[in-house]
Amino acid sequence: MAKPGRDIGERAVEGLFDEIEHKPEHRRIFMPCRLIERGSLADLSAQNPQRVSGAGRV
Repeated sequence: MAKPGRDIGERAVEGLFDEIEHKPEHRRIFMPCRLIERGSLADLSAQNPQRVSGAGRV
């Protein structure tokens, strides 16, 4: 999975500053992520696992 590391870090720092300033906002934050298809992606339910092409692409 590809996750936006920089954005996650920025949100974490913003949350820390909010805590320091005694104005915490406890809410869910949804960040985009996407599946990166690599050779390790396989259909493990098959007798002879084959690479699954296009599985989960966003």
